Amino acid sequence: MCSDLKADIPMSPLWNMGKTALLESQKNFDAMQEAIDYLACKAKNKQVFDSREKEFLKEVFEAFWWGGKYKGWKEAATLAKHYVHGKGEALSINPEVYTASVIVKDTITLMKRYIAELIESQKPYQHITSGDTGFRSKPYFSNLRLHKRNTKTLGYVDSSGLLYAEQENERLQKSDNRFYLECINSKMGARKVFTRWSVENIYDFKSFEYQATKNKNFVTDIALKRPDFVLKLPDGLSYYMTKLGIAKEFPYRSEWSEIWDLK
Repeated sequence: MCSDLKADIPMSPLWNMGKTALLESQKNFDAMQEAIDYLACKAKNKQVFDSREKEFLKEVFEAFWWGGKYKGWKEAATLAKHYVHGKGEALSINPEVYTASVIVKDTITLMKRYIAELIESQKPYQHITSGDTGFRSKPYFSNLRLHKRNTKTLGYVDSSGLLYAEQENERLQKSDNRFYLECINSKMGARKVFTRWSVENIYDFKSFEYQATKNKNFVTDIALKRPDFVLKLPDGLSYYMTKLGIAKEFPYRSEWSEIWDLK
């Protein structure tokens, strides 16, 4: 069924990706993309993978770890490696990837305003999320919405309270493109609040079947050398790795805390 796409499986994804990035090698890039396209076809049709093909896919994610470390995407690198070596165990990642984000900072500012209003009106404020109906109903919530923000530099929050990372923030984009922000709060005296902020998510990919029901085609771009050398890794193939027993979805979390003043 996939015979027209049949390709040799490169022995070392990291070596081929490195030569593409450093030497702009079309040959090495083509070898990688052709292998990925062939295996994606096999995954879509639920065909058997041999040991070399399975090892290739694992090594692709291991190569992400090296590439992510090199480019400063530490969290994305850690997540990719955990996908093939973490056995599904929960993972904690550095909160700096969130605290440095423009959309996170702006959302925190307005969530604090909302918390202060709840405290002032003596309403429950202890556990708040960016998806809370009360927060999303506030007039100032519109300042976070897409129509008021530059998606490249500012990011935005959708109608459900889901944060979308600013596109130019590659460190966050590569590790967690969209997420809800939540917090646990407690008062400290009359005018201070202790807040523990957190993000919880699942590292997973959508199957080809799911994408078909949504008429979507999810692909992860791996920019080895812009603009000509960008590998296209179908999310359906990454998902199928869990069916092959060489990867496992897992929950991950990040949290940080602060003490702030009520105005």
